[in-house]
Amino acid sequence: MSFLRGFLFNLYLLVLTLLMGVVAFPIRLLNRRDAALAYAKLWSRAVLWGLERLCSIRIVITGQENLPDGPALIASQHQSFFDGFVWMNLVPLPAYVIKKSSPPSPLLALCLC
Repeated sequence: MSFLRGFLFNLYLLVLTLLMGVVAFPIRLLNRRDAALAYAKLWSRAVLWGLERLCSIRIVITGQENLPDGPALIASQHQSFFDGFVWMNLVPLPAYVIKKSSPPSPLLALCLC
């Protein structure tokens, strides 16, 4: 059963990312940072929704009251691939630092510029 759930989630993630990625190109070309951030937050909420519904994984966030009100550097110790999706919706204006040794991706580089 877990194999089936994992397969369905990966299929959902692939289709969701491809469809939303196509729609993201005009936003990126118009250089609308506010729209891009809202769209990225929508995508991350959709990914987490699929994770909860298809894989029956419950996401519990504790300690949110300890987040500062203003800008801050948060160095999180990643527990999984999905930490970035959670952080995207926890802070108002997230920015990510990606280590240089990460594999290069031309599409990712285009989206991050």
